[in-house]
Amino acid sequence: MRTFVIGDIHGHLTALQQVSKAANLRYDDLLITLGDYVDRGPDSKGVLDWIVQRSTSGKVIPLLGNHEQMMLAAHSDHDPDASELWMLNGGRMTLSSYGTNRKRGSIEDVPKQHWEFLERKCRLIYQTEQHFFVHGGIDPERGLEEQTELSLLWTRFDDAVPHPSGKIMICGHTPQASGKPRDLGYAICLDTCVFGGGWLTCLDLESKCYWQSDSRGEVRRGRLRTGSTSHGTGVKKVQRRDTRSDVWRRSTGQLFLDTSPLGFPTAAETPRY
Repeated sequence: MRTFVIGDIHGHLTALQQVSKAANLRYDDLLITLGDYVDRGPDSKGVLDWIVQRSTSGKVIPLLGNHEQMMLAAHSDHDPDASELWMLNGGRMTLSSYGTNRKRGSIEDVPKQHWEFLERKCRLIYQTEQHFFVHGGIDPERGLEEQTELSLLWTRFDDAVPHPSGKIMICGHTPQASGKPRDLGYAICLDTCVFGGGWLTCLDLESKCYWQSDSRGEVRRGRLRTGSTSHGTGVKKVQRRDTRSDVWRRSTGQLFLDTSPLGFPTAAETPRY
């Protein structure tokens, strides 16, 4: 049995289908997904349908992402602030994927099966003998069993340091503007910014080979190289977009203006630990 890890998908079903095909992903392979299945891409519903269907084989370990956290909060809290936060971070595109030609999608159109998957199946952390998998990151001063939800979902890769457990962290959440995974040896980031003109990455954990697809379905392959952003074969540059967005954090009640060139939340969204 092989083990594959897929980074942030963000509603890009075509990229998910193509990268799975390119990696020759079989139903007897273990697939670990790092969260952020929804928001910012055109088909969040289709992505959740795909993962839920595959999970029936029992060979999927899905993690919760901060975007799923926002979606769940908007659904369960009945709090306009929670809904606003989600809308500012791609929730409108998610809801539109549940609509039809005659009806605009709403939160009531999300099926019970999807809510149950997000609430009951998605984990905050998964560990093996050599690795641990999270969406965002960890607090290095806490044991892996003592991490907070805020740390696991919102910590950025910029802050990554070796964990005392000696295990290698594999995460997403922090988009790599190069469109390539970043391998520090003790930590690997697989968010390669498919939502911002980059790529979706699927990593074979044993061989360190990875496959990528963009939103158009174009595929390429590479291999991790420890120490810096890895360089695959046939790599093309990812164009940056000059966008800005407001990110409101419920935990502080403050408004942060994101000036990231790719339009994703800056480190300001996360308290320093």
